[in-house]
Amino acid sequence: VSVVSQDVLSSTITSLNYEFNNTERTGNFSANINYMGWYPVINFGIRDGIRSVPSPNFINSPDYSYREEAAVFGISLPLNLTTGKYQSAFTASASNNFTNVAHLSDTPSNFIKGNIDIASSGIRFNRTLQVSPRDLNPKWGQIISLDYKKTLSNSDYSSQLFASTLSLFFPGILPYHSLKLSSAYQKENAGNYYISALVTMPRGFHSSSAIYNDFYKFSFDYKMPLFYPDKNIGFLAYIKRIKLDCFFDLAQGQSNGLKENFESTGIELTADTHFLRYFYPVDWGVRATYIPNTNLIYSELLFQINFYQLPSRGSR
Repeated sequence: VSVVSQDVLSSTITSLNYEFNNTERTGNFSANINYMGWYPVINFGIRDGIRSVPSPNFINSPDYSYREEAAVFGISLPLNLTTGKYQSAFTASASNNFTNVAHLSDTPSNFIKGNIDIASSGIRFNRTLQVSPRDLNPKWGQIISLDYKKTLSNSDYSSQLFASTLSLFFPGILPYHSLKLSSAYQKENAGNYYISALVTMPRGFHSSSAIYNDFYKFSFDYKMPLFYPDKNIGFLAYIKRIKLDCFFDLAQGQSNGLKENFESTGIELTADTHFLRYFYPVDWGVRATYIPNTNLIYSELLFQINFYQLPSRGSR
């Protein structure tokens, strides 16, 4: 959840945020300032929140929690490479995250109280076909990202993480249908600290992929619009579109000579809705996930405000 403001020249964007970590089942508050009046773009932020992780190098060990207070300074170099009908961009970024760790009631006494200084760098390239208001995803597109994080020598903790992701978009069987194939790899060498995972677990699993030295993941998503209600519920809401996503996730985690496989499949039924005449659409609904290994079905609510999608002309 975010509250965002910008100046009249759109050179400075300020945000106050609350973020829930679905993997660790914890939350944190943060404030960020992005200044785009210079090149590169400059970012400064502060964050205060709880983390919940198992002990390093132990799979299936009990989780414990601790508090992190952090200050982040970063720069990024965004390049717009758009030509013709394809939107293309390349971004290189670097940041430094200085964090103080404090104990909570369930924090092990042998877990160090101290400071963490993490240097991060990353690159991202995307090339996608321009979308119409009815498209759920680009008909054709590629998104690639590489990220590396490492604790510096002045830290009381030791860890490093590398992650790479690739997403490919294809047209579906019918108009406005979308097929998305995604793959990811993450390697974490955790000495006495876990850097937050950049690759999420398959849907339906709420553990962290950071506990594995090597983690591989593949995802299949087929998304389609079901119907367009174009319905007002008084001044409370305007329901624009109902859509369905059929998904399949497959992953493997490897650590200390052990391997664990994860598999899930299911559906997401969501609606694009404008509540209380709010300008941006809210994407909300429900996800039902089936875990073949346990023969169990899990359901959860979904909620997202899409700040990057302008309403179509028919929205109210």
